[in-house]
Amino acid sequence: MAAVLQLAQVEFGDADLVVVPSDVTIEVRLHQENRIDTKQMPDNGKLVWRVTMPAQHASERDQDHALELIRLAIMILGQATALPFDEFMRLTDERLKRGLSNRFFSVRPIRELMAFVHPHALPFAVLSNSTRRELISSIAPIGSHELEWPSSLGPGYSRERAEEFLQNRYNISKQSIALTLPRLLRDDRCKKIIRELRKEGLLDWQILGIISSIVIQYQIQKMFPNRDVRALKKEMTDRIYRAERSADPDFDLNAFSDEIVAIQKKTLAVGALKTWGLEIHRQTPDFNAIKKLLDVRYMHSTDDLPHEDPFSMDNL
Repeated sequence: MAAVLQLAQVEFGDADLVVVPSDVTIEVRLHQENRIDTKQMPDNGKLVWRVTMPAQHASERDQDHALELIRLAIMILGQATALPFDEFMRLTDERLKRGLSNRFFSVRPIRELMAFVHPHALPFAVLSNSTRRELISSIAPIGSHELEWPSSLGPGYSRERAEEFLQNRYNISKQSIALTLPRLLRDDRCKKIIRELRKEGLLDWQILGIISSIVIQYQIQKMFPNRDVRALKKEMTDRIYRAERSADPDFDLNAFSDEIVAIQKKTLAVGALKTWGLEIHRQTPDFNAIKKLLDVRYMHSTDDLPHEDPFSMDNL
């Protein structure tokens, strides 16, 4: 399994997969079965896979196991990348055409090597009762600079595009909460939450986006009380791209709380990722890793435009 994952990493080393820099843990178990079983475990902090492998291999099934390991490696890469799925599959097909599968099938079980190098009449009974020798030095994986996570600007990024996105964000978010924002700023508790967000280093367009998301979700749920908010994508989108109206439900200021703001801070990065044409392929996103990708490669927490203070009553 380790060899297959290493081959996959090297084969994609000449492509920018825009990897979300999250940890991956693969828990391997042995079981008296004839097939490899893989199961993904839910975890927002990292990618976690549980792989159950046969305790004994029948020689005629080795090729089947190789295919399953290849699928696992591609599956893990597919969930680690932020590229659109079609683009990732195009890159995968290119590598299969240039011989990726042949290199995968060159990987052999270590039992074959051990069978080849074992001396005849090896005294296993004596060895099993002997004290294991301590390693002279610790074993550390050898890293390669070429395979390190890139910190260069991400594909598709340019300052010009960033400024265009930022201008749109300011315009859209301000008009979407045009009636609610003055109410928030007249409330000491709500205004304190906004000040704390600024102290944390959030940019004004990010804070406006957080407020807009909270207000719009609240109003849509009030307008469609019997429908799950996840089924209201069109209604949410329509509401985001229009100005707030007096006919919209009044926002309850108590719904603007530290707890709800903390949730929206996490999802802010996911929305920004989509703006750059990127995608999340995991059911349990690693929000901190997504933010790191955006901050390092797409200037998510540094790019801004000159603007009036949106949280000053004088500018409303």
